[in-house]
Amino acid sequence: MINNDFTTFWQIGRALLTGQNPYLVPHSVYPPAALFLFAPFALFPEKIGFVIWLLVCCGLLILALRKSRPTLHTLGWFAYTPALFILAVGQLDIFFLWLSTFLEEKSWRAAAAAALITLKPQLAVFILPWCLLKWLVNDRRNIPVWLACLIGLHLAPLLLDPTLYSKWLGEIGVQGSRYIINSPGIFSLTGQNIPEWVLAIPAVLVVLLALRLPREGFLAGLLLAGPIGTWYNSVLLAGSTPWYVLIPASWAAVILSYLVHAPYPFALIPLTAWIWYLVQTKERPGDESMWSMLRQLPSTLFPHSGRNSEQ
Repeated sequence: MINNDFTTFWQIGRALLTGQNPYLVPHSVYPPAALFLFAPFALFPEKIGFVIWLLVCCGLLILALRKSRPTLHTLGWFAYTPALFILAVGQLDIFFLWLSTFLEEKSWRAAAAAALITLKPQLAVFILPWCLLKWLVNDRRNIPVWLACLIGLHLAPLLLDPTLYSKWLGEIGVQGSRYIINSPGIFSLTGQNIPEWVLAIPAVLVVLLALRLPREGFLAGLLLAGPIGTWYNSVLLAGSTPWYVLIPASWAAVILSYLVHAPYPFALIPLTAWIWYLVQTKERPGDESMWSMLRQLPSTLFPHSGRNSEQ
């Protein structure tokens, strides 16, 4: 066990259970509603809690991938370096990957999952844009359900401590900059003294091209262009391409990062997936894309405007 992220989560849980300020724990940056995820960890000794969470995450990774991959390929994704790192340090991203598999469902569970995903805001930025736009175009009934879940979820901590949000905002103001240099894509080059405004130019181009890609390709584009997050957020791409595309790329990223002693080679992971989808989309045009949904949005929101213009 690496004495890293799970230790932080366990200490946050202990602080909650003992009535202490959870934002005095070093690197405690999660929003107040997320803190309740950590309380169960502290019900056990730290090492036992870590083993339990490790087994849970292994099961969630299998469940998340079996929807689209045969069992053999599913097990092979345990060699994907973002997944390996998350399992080693006890991070949460596999849990949110599993939650994202509910977003395509035609039930209240999709809205509830979308609300829970906001417990890790940097992942919500990557996961939810596609989902929310699709709901606006095809199923607007999910929007008020999601908003109700969102409001209830994030207001609940105020019942525990009305000052939790001010404590949280103070902490993320101190630690926010480290999420740029460690971001999963282009903005990790800020560590090489490249100005952020320079990096914003290729980032915008990546997103514009990603608008015409299917959901997984758009997600890869956001991970590549996003200015926040960490490299292992690319676990969200697990299963999105054949294993022989991303798993070797993930190991190449690890090796290159070790050789240059910098995080920017990890951008190779979303870059590989993004390029793969650019090529695949040219060969198989017609897949649903962000761009196609954006074109449908005006007629969906204003269904009578087209009729009026014809009259």
